[in-house]
Formats: sequence, structure tokens, C-alpha cells
Amino acid sequence: MEFQVQINNVKTKLQETRARKKQQEDLIMKVENQALKNRFQALLSEIIRQEEREMEQLASLQEQLDSLIEK
Repeated sequence: MEFQVQINNVKTKLQETRARKKQQEDLIMKVENQALKNRFQALLSEIIRQEEREMEQLASLQEQLDSLIEK
């Protein structure tokens, strides 16, 4: 059951990260100042990297859980 708790926690974090990503994308679309837009784009890139890490973590946990279930 421990893996399921971890999976649920990562799923929650992933949802939050995706919401932040959407907010950042919307903000970039609204801003006209190029310097500010570049700063927001850098933040978006970091959010995307975080999203990728969380997706990898989720996949790893799911694989571990699946292998335990198969045994």
C-alpha cells in the first residue's frame, strides 16, 4: 500500500505542477515586455523540467508496484 500512497502523492504534485505550467503559459501570452517574457519563459522551462521529473518518478513507482503485484 506504501507505493500507492507515494503514487497518489506524486499524482497530486503533478496536477499542481501542470496547473502552474498553465498559469505561466497564460502569463507569457499576456505580457508584452520582451525582457519580462524571457524571464517568464525561463520559469516555464523549469516548470516543464519539474513536470518531466514527476512523470518519470510516477512511472518508476508504478513499475515497482506492478512488479510487486506480479509476484
